[in-house]
Amino acid sequence: MEQKNIRKYILYALGEILLVVIGILIALQINTWNEERKNALEANRLLKDLFEEVEMAVSSREEFLREDIAVQDGIASALNKIFSKGLAELTSEECESIFYSHMIRWDPFNLTTLDEMITTGKISILSDLELRNALLEFRNLANSNRERLNQTVFEANVLVDDFPHLIIRDWDIASQESVFTCDIKAMRENRHFLAQLQSNRGRLGGPINAARRELDALVLIRNNLRESL
Repeated sequence: MEQKNIRKYILYALGEILLVVIGILIALQINTWNEERKNALEANRLLKDLFEEVEMAVSSREEFLREDIAVQDGIASALNKIFSKGLAELTSEECESIFYSHMIRWDPFNLTTLDEMITTGKISILSDLELRNALLEFRNLANSNRERLNQTVFEANVLVDDFPHLIIRDWDIASQESVFTCDIKAMRENRHFLAQLQSNRGRLGGPINAARRELDALVLIRNNLRESL
């Protein structure tokens, strides 16, 4: 009789332990589900915010490329006329390109959501490994471009300050726009000016190529984000 009671007690205790273990497992599973649900919601929020920033970054890169390629082409056209043997006059657009040849209309675009994801470690909740790698590669590329750009900015030759008599900017009251004129004859005779102008033209190549690389990386990220959202 006593052994029977002991057996019942052991079975009861084992049953209680089993119930506790099952309860713990259920609680752990519920907690896992909740964490996964929270991570999914957070990942979705981050992806939406990131997509908006990437769209703006793509527009920024496209605008920069349009503007600075136009300046670079304008300088090339002006140099062709300057070095040609025949009579030629520079257009207002070509003179404007010379006027602004020292300027770089671009700054590295920071994806603040990406910075947040990396700083907080939330980038790990992204299930798309291709997207995650593309984001990290873009950040490294942007940081590298920023360092190179800082050096390039200090290498500028501000021709409008050094040679104000060669490039003149007037204000057209009727059109409410600037009109640029150049003394092409004096430019041809000024080797120092020509050397600095060609230097500025070549200097634009680095930022343009950097922007192209960033634009390609951003378009890849945007395509991946569209598939993830």
